[in-house]
Amino acid sequence: MIAYESNFYSTPWRFVGRMLPVRVTEHELIVYDPASLEGVARHPLVPRPSKGERRIDGAHRPTRDTKEQEEVLRERFRELGEPALCFLEGLLRTHRDGKSQARKVLSFLSLYRRDDVLAAIERAVRYHAFSCQSLERILAVQARPRPALECWDDQYRPSLTDENPVGPRPTADYQELLDGADDDDQPLEAEG
Repeated sequence: MIAYESNFYSTPWRFVGRMLPVRVTEHELIVYDPASLEGVARHPLVPRPSKGERRIDGAHRPTRDTKEQEEVLRERFRELGEPALCFLEGLLRTHRDGKSQARKVLSFLSLYRRDDVLAAIERAVRYHAFSCQSLERILAVQARPRPALECWDDQYRPSLTDENPVGPRPTADYQELLDGADDDDQPLEAEG
C-alpha cells in the first residue's frame, strides 16, 4: 500500500519492499513501475477530510496460484543473495503463512538499509530463526530505520549519476539578451 495524506492506496503485490515513483494529480494517484516507468496502479483520491481510508484494487492482491507467488518471492530473494534464499526456504518450510511472512520481510528493505537487512538475514539463518518476527527483532537491535529520501537515492543513484554533468553556463552567454533589452525599455508614445 502507498500512504498518501493518511489514506492508503494499493499497488501490485510484486512491488512489495520497493520504492515506487508516484504522481498525484488533483483527482488521482498514479503509481509507476520503477524500471519501465509504466503506470501500474491508478486510484481516485480519497476526499480531503477523510483519513484512514483504503482504495484497494483486487488485481493488486497476490495471485491465487501459489506456485506463481512462490516463484516471484524466490526471484526477489535470489536478488538479495544466497543467505536470503536460504532464509526464504526455511521460512516456507517451517510456517504455514511463510509467503505472507516473506512479503513482510521484503517490506523491511524499504525501512532499513539493504546491508542491515542482509546482515539480519545472515544472523537469522545462522541460528535457524526462520520467521519474520525473529528478523524484526534482530533489525530492532542492530539497525536504525532509514529516511525515505535515502531509500530513493540508493535505488536511483545509478540512473541519476552522469559522467559528463551539465554545469552552469557563464553569464556572458546571456549578455546578448541584455544588449537588446535597451530598445524594448523605451517608453511607448501614446497615440492620440
